[in-house]
Amino acid sequence: MIRRHNDCFNKYSFSVGVFDEAQMIKNLFSGRSAAVRKLDIDFKLTLTGTPIENHLGEFFSIIDFTIPGLLKSYKHFQKSTKKQLEDNDLSY
Repeated sequence: MIRRHNDCFNKYSFSVGVFDEAQMIKNLFSGRSAAVRKLDIDFKLTLTGTPIENHLGEFFSIIDFTIPGLLKSYKHFQKSTKKQLEDNDLSY
């Protein structure tokens, strides 16, 4: 709904935004993710039972939406997690 009516939602500022089923914005490069990132929200709460379904990038997308910059850039996150997985002899 936000993606389809983004121009309407972008007219407003919100104090709080609660996003249930936040795995719906797991693709950092999707139109849905881009639409919610354009919203002006002071405090965001994201809820999900499945923060990772396919790869760690999905976790990054949800966290970066909720608290932008916490995990630094996506490129930095990829390098960091890949190194940690290699150091622990885990597959990426």
